[in-house]
Amino acid sequence: TGWQRQAHFFIRNGQPIHRLIEASPGATNLFPDVAHHLQIASGRMPSQLIDVPGLTASARFCAANGITFDGVIANPSNVREYLNLLAPMHLLRVTDRWGMLGLRPALPVTIAHAIDTSPLTPVMTFDESNSSEFQVTRRPISDRKAFAALVLWRDQPENDVGVTQATEVRYAGTAIDGPYEDLDGSEFMTRELHAVRAGALRLAQRRHITHDASWVVVPTPQIAALRAGDIVRVDRARNPVVGAPTTWSYLYEIETISGPLLGPWTIQASHHPVNDAGSSLLALEVAGAAVA
Repeated sequence: TGWQRQAHFFIRNGQPIHRLIEASPGATNLFPDVAHHLQIASGRMPSQLIDVPGLTASARFCAANGITFDGVIANPSNVREYLNLLAPMHLLRVTDRWGMLGLRPALPVTIAHAIDTSPLTPVMTFDESNSSEFQVTRRPISDRKAFAALVLWRDQPENDVGVTQATEVRYAGTAIDGPYEDLDGSEFMTRELHAVRAGALRLAQRRHITHDASWVVVPTPQIAALRAGDIVRVDRARNPVVGAPTTWSYLYEIETISGPLLGPWTIQASHHPVNDAGSSLLALEVAGAAVA
């Protein structure tokens, strides 16, 4: 038959590029290395606008957790769009701090670059003394309904053609018959645990993140040092017309900080859910995800 007469070529190592951890050229299977190379190769991004420390930390996270990029970039694409598309599949998020583009883990991380399931310590607290115009936007219940993530990945033998596999990730007893959401990592994902954790992150974000928030601040050096992905606390007094006063106290993950150079600045953030001990629910569920 025709397929038996086809020649297959297997390239063990890819094009040598700058590896962030080793600080030397060579083949890599880490997505942050690829992201760094794409930013440089585009020829449109000055080196001072590339967040090398953030990319390097992300590379260490991927290496420590077996999150690999085993794919081919065959077609030209917009670098920022490409990073936004693939970063979540590598448990990462895109950061843009005052025009400096980079990556960082989408989960809390230990000093050893593992997923951190211990109680979180926010980098800063915002209350009435240093913020104003606090607003909350609830996420619709319809957006948080149970679903099953169908994650496509590639079972890649060392010397043979890869076979696309599908792994279902769901909460026990939910979405038995769907609905399904496809996460296609078959072009670069070759470990089932990688697929399971990518699916677990999507499920946990949809189940546990209940709202988004924004508030206005006056610039300070501490606030200027914040970047996307930092965890902060917001404590706000609530004085209802009926009932006793309470305190609105939640952890948030910084999304963006915007505004004129001299301020005021607006911080946009998403709710970061924690358990009673203060540990990240997202981190706990992704770290606990396992291959069936």
